[in-house]
Amino acid sequence: MSPAESRVAVDWKRRISLYVSGYSGRVSTSASGSGLDQLVLRSDAAGRTLLPVRVQPRSSRTAVEGVVAGSLKVRLQAAPVAGAANAALLKFLGRKVLGLAPSALEIVRGAAGRDKIIAVVGASAEQLRSALARHL
Repeated sequence: MSPAESRVAVDWKRRISLYVSGYSGRVSTSASGSGLDQLVLRSDAAGRTLLPVRVQPRSSRTAVEGVVAGSLKVRLQAAPVAGAANAALLKFLGRKVLGLAPSALEIVRGAAGRDKIIAVVGASAEQLRSALARHL
């Protein structure tokens, strides 16, 4: 299998998994029902709350779009160059969305990709859901 064929196969597998999970091609922006209820929040051994995030860099505006396939979708104006998008993500989520210092957030997985896991110190899962509900 060539690299191009491999990329196509991976793309189709992702599309099928989104279809099976109920993703209809639209982002759910409802704070009740299928919106925040689909967001998968966990905690790690250190007591931090883990927040899955899907980032769309180089967007026309910085905003929280909703919940897609169990992850929070965030649009960022920053380009993914030299960590600028990661810094913008932590600053935006910390200050604007969650009301925490950006230093209370840490990217624990996915620093070089669009799908990230962010550890939040000092906020429970319920506090995160209520803060996110104000922005959806």
